[in-house]
Amino acid sequence: RLCAIWQEVLKLEQVGVYDNFFELGGHSLLATRVISLVRGEFEAEIPLRALFEQPTVAGFAEALRAASSAVVLPPISRIPRSESLPLSYAQQRLWFIDQYEGGSAHYNMPGSVRLAGRLNASAFRHAIKALIDRHEVLRTTFEAREGVGYQIIHQNVALPFEEHDLRNMDSAAQSAEVMRLSQRHAAHIFDLGSELPIRFGLLTLSATDHVVLFNMHHIASDGWSMGILTSELSALYGAFTQGVASPLQPLPVQYVDYAAWQRTWFESTGLEGTLAYWRTRLANLPVVHSLPLDKPRPAEQTFAGAVHRCVFEADLQARIGDFCQTHDVTLYMFLQTAFAVLLGRYSGEDDIVMGSPIAGRPHQDLEGLIGFFINSLVMRTDLEGNPTFAELLAVNRGHILDAYEHQHVPFEMLVDDLQPERSLGHSPLFQVMLTLQNNEQHDLRFSGLMLKESAQATDLSSTKFDLALTVTEREGAIDFGWGYNITLFEATTIERMAAHFRVLVEGILDNAKHPIQSLPLLTKAEEQTLLVDWNATEAAY
Repeated sequence: RLCAIWQEVLKLEQVGVYDNFFELGGHSLLATRVISLVRGEFEAEIPLRALFEQPTVAGFAEALRAASSAVVLPPISRIPRSESLPLSYAQQRLWFIDQYEGGSAHYNMPGSVRLAGRLNASAFRHAIKALIDRHEVLRTTFEAREGVGYQIIHQNVALPFEEHDLRNMDSAAQSAEVMRLSQRHAAHIFDLGSELPIRFGLLTLSATDHVVLFNMHHIASDGWSMGILTSELSALYGAFTQGVASPLQPLPVQYVDYAAWQRTWFESTGLEGTLAYWRTRLANLPVVHSLPLDKPRPAEQTFAGAVHRCVFEADLQARIGDFCQTHDVTLYMFLQTAFAVLLGRYSGEDDIVMGSPIAGRPHQDLEGLIGFFINSLVMRTDLEGNPTFAELLAVNRGHILDAYEHQHVPFEMLVDDLQPERSLGHSPLFQVMLTLQNNEQHDLRFSGLMLKESAQATDLSSTKFDLALTVTEREGAIDFGWGYNITLFEATTIERMAAHFRVLVEGILDNAKHPIQSLPLLTKAEEQTLLVDWNATEAAY
């Protein structure tokens, strides 16, 4: 039964009882899925740490036998669709921000794909309608009553779909119009009180050339949800072009059921033990990071951003993979520890704080839902004492596993409980974000059509943090997106930081037993300039 779960999660035909989960391609997000499936299959609660400590099926089976048979997380049930449907904690925060700002595009999730072939527009519209009918959160608006937000689920909705025929334009005019319409679509400001949190567009360039636009508000979606949207829309279109019914199985629950379950569970259990962990872990947290800024921090936070992109090639990726296996850590654990060292070297501080997103889907029934489940964990790294990187990594591994075990507290509840010093100039608890994109990737592929281009992360040139490092591992490379607030940093500073991070990682791989303060940062060109050229002060007298 465990082998079957591992095969499903890892997408493998066969798993042996002595195969290592992480050597087979497992990572933290997939480990969380294993725990969720084990809970449903065996009606037992086992901590995530157990899979890291016993990464083979045989070892994990022994840990499972010793685990408690009581289910800590209660099942999620469907609730009556009354007039007072609650928001989840995450939705509540975004709804409040939307009310405060009067609407903005900061929380849009836009994307576009270009398709070659004859698109069946009728089947496409039918697929969109079926998708919206399937997921209640996509036909939900939000209203305030006495200062409290509620969800309003609509049964019959107008299709949020616009079409533009550009076939009569020449190539240059067509390209310009596609860019204009794509940017307008991505920057659309959703009125959460009156319109649905999703929009589609279809640009027809010729009989066999189309651009599909889509945009969702974060209050109804997250990165995992985007994968569900693309895979289900593709499946629905394929069925409807053939004149057959939807192949998708009915959903056991909807997002509003999760929101009600979340609030009922938290209010009944109090989560006091989990909150106590975070109170201790985050005691005396720095108010704001000490990274040197290129410009003064404005009194009110801005969201103007840019991204610097770079790549670790296959050979460096392979070395990192070997290092992680040797030290029994995931790629995220390695990168988070290395990033903390970089931030410490730049800031001169020992107390390094950053945020990291986590899927936030503890129940198996939530895996197929579109909705806003993602949660933010606060990762704190202590660099005091100048430990070796290997020593720091071992300690950090334990702290990261502890954070995963206490992930159920919504970030919004944590902020309310800790009551940090608040400022309009920066976000609370952390201002630096590290994201490892390890959600399952899905391309929007339609039957009979070929994908020409995909841009599922249309850049709106905005950022919610001072610095946000997004890492994506793919076959043969690791991609890095260094997002930064242009109100605070110059582009050259971030480019230099990215170069220093690569030097630091290579230095770690060469010798992880060096103290972190002695690990290299300077590039070869900088060493020549700073240490050789500028010190060539000998003169003839």
